[in-house]
Amino acid sequence: MSVFDSIKNAGSSAFDVAKDFGGRFKEERQNQAQSAQADRIARAADEAGMGDGTAKEESFFDRVTSTAKNLGESVSSAARETRNSESFEKAREDFNTAFTETREGVQGAINNAKEQRAEGKHAQQPQEPQSPRNPYAPKPNDDVIDGEVVDEN
Repeated sequence: MSVFDSIKNAGSSAFDVAKDFGGRFKEERQNQAQSAQADRIARAADEAGMGDGTAKEESFFDRVTSTAKNLGESVSSAARETRNSESFEKAREDFNTAFTETREGVQGAINNAKEQRAEGKHAQQPQEPQSPRNPYAPKPNDDVIDGEVVDEN
């Protein structure tokens, strides 16, 4: 498997984990919404004098705090369940595979560069000049000096 394929698989697995987490979070929020609705019904019954008087009255600040706390609990619960899921284990394996293959590829490139550098040191050949403007470059035509033709006479 190539490095790019393993990275693609890891990304796909991460997407599956995100979908799994989203589904679990949605389920958790629905359960909490049903519980909150039951609390509202109990409060309404108490206000109408039909309940047993056990429902508590909350201020706006208490309701906001409770909502934030419930949201945090939903996220934590969904994350715990997702972490123990099969999709998370597959994603972990795919990320480990991608990491290992990427590391091996980088190590191979480093070793290749070291080998090429070592070969270059052993076979020190003079380099050909890269540009005709190099003053130390051998002149390809001895009859021409800086663009002027030298007469042989």
